[in-house]
Amino acid sequence: MFYYPLFPVLEERLAENHDVELVTETFAGPTVMTGGFMQGEIDVGYLTPAAITRQRNEGVPVVTIGTVVHQFYHALVVDPSIDGWDDLEGADVAVHEPLTSSTVLTEAMVAEELGSVDAVNYQNILGTAERMASLEAGEVDAIIAFLSGAFQTEADGYGEILSFPWEYDHLSDIPANGWVHVFETAVENDMWPRDYETNMSEERMENSIDLSVELDLLDEDDRTPPNEILDDRFVGEI
Repeated sequence: MFYYPLFPVLEERLAENHDVELVTETFAGPTVMTGGFMQGEIDVGYLTPAAITRQRNEGVPVVTIGTVVHQFYHALVVDPSIDGWDDLEGADVAVHEPLTSSTVLTEAMVAEELGSVDAVNYQNILGTAERMASLEAGEVDAIIAFLSGAFQTEADGYGEILSFPWEYDHLSDIPANGWVHVFETAVENDMWPRDYETNMSEERMENSIDLSVELDLLDEDDRTPPNEILDDRFVGEI
């Protein structure tokens, strides 16, 4: 995991409802989580569609059966001295690790508003709280933040929300990430609730891969057909 708040509840419910033990391992983002899969350290995790596609192209046999979060869920916050997107060109923007959903969202908004994904200077700062502190200290001009953190910067007077993801049509129906696992391991350990319904359609996955190609997170030649990434066999098993 690298998005902590979800997991205590998930761990409790899997134990109570399905007698499944969940042992969590913490990773800073999808790059190191990919390493965890390749080294056999983890069986189940979650990655952005771009990271999943890269894993597949590298021969890691992961598939995804659904999303952790159905939509992007961060906001772009700027220093109050920033009047609009034009003022943000060339500015320092704090994001999480490359290929995380919040970073992909930031790059997509920058590309849409300023014409190029490279129109700002990105700084990798792990964690919304850490990025908030950097904005308050004047070390960066803007940050991507969880909604709760974004609203807190406004309440405390050192930030203003510039953009939400739902303000962009092409970002409003894209899975932020996906549950991924090695199929055989998931079946053997009965990992998922029996009333599970898939929420990761081929169309939605294709939309996300399109965005990754547009942002140069993936090359056109790296494309993997969604039906090779999505896998409903485990749902069929249960």
